[in-house]
Amino acid sequence: MARKKLTFENAMETLEEIVNQLEAGDIPLNELIDKYNEGMKLSAFCLDELNRAKDAIYAEVDVKDNKIIEKKLDIEGDY
Repeated sequence: MARKKLTFENAMETLEEIVNQLEAGDIPLNELIDKYNEGMKLSAFCLDELNRAKDAIYAEVDVKDNKIIEKKLDIEGDY
């Protein structure tokens, strides 16, 4: 089965589910550790995606002679 590309939205949804499971406190310790580690990886992925989007936005705005010059914003490109 082909693996679906992880998106920011999917990662956030999964992260929220993990947080709810961890907060419930009714899972065995070994599973808790695995969920925690998965959550940390998803959190890092989301932070990277947000930083990439921020960098793309800043890269597409240019100021010349105190005027903003708009450029095409492409945050869907390869990374």
